[in-house]
Amino acid sequence: MDESALRSAAVAASQQARDLLNEGVNATPHAAAGSAASIARIVGRLFAVEGASAIGELSSAMTGATHDLREVLAELQSPDLADHQALAEAVARSLALLYPARRELERTAGAGSAEPALPLTRRRTSRVADERRDRPRTELVTDIGFLGDTNFYTGFSGNVSDGGLFVATYDLLPVGTALTVSFVLPDGHQVFAEGQVAWLREGISLDSDLTPGMGIAFERLRQEDHRAISGFMQRRTPMFVDL
Repeated sequence: MDESALRSAAVAASQQARDLLNEGVNATPHAAAGSAASIARIVGRLFAVEGASAIGELSSAMTGATHDLREVLAELQSPDLADHQALAEAVARSLALLYPARRELERTAGAGSAEPALPLTRRRTSRVADERRDRPRTELVTDIGFLGDTNFYTGFSGNVSDGGLFVATYDLLPVGTALTVSFVLPDGHQVFAEGQVAWLREGISLDSDLTPGMGIAFERLRQEDHRAISGFMQRRTPMFVDL
């Protein structure tokens, strides 16, 4: 995609995201002051996307907006904000809408870097206790989209329940690490799944088509999340891994 077309796509995505966020705020009249302030800051970042000219400026503004959206979405998952569902859905849909443009901007802006750009992953430094077993779990937030290298994988059955999620990242965790992973699908569905690091892909050279990362095997997956992931996999073929 050339820079002119990429800028047009980024501007269109930011405008649609602003509309979604405004609708979400209007549908949530009692939104928490902190969430409202965060949304206002995000809208400002999206206006910056529309006003930027250089690809680097576009990429920076888009990355900042999606980072803030992830933070707000995490806050809106709190049980205390259960009546903010409309706003949470608007934020999730905005994230999914901005993801492809952001990834292309990162690829273009980082085309001259020595290391290829990979989907951003965020690991919490704190450890959370698993209520069903005495085993600490690391919380991992990652991006899922149609253009990125992060993808679902399946075994012989072709069923995602027998597979998991490949996360393209240089920040590898040891095999066996217990995880609670969260991500937003392109349709806006937010998934929280328990799993563990099952395998690693490391030591990939810069001229290789394969990106480093880790395979996370699902241990617990809610029915609604299973359906949402299966629907995504009908549009994007999952990786096949000999489990």
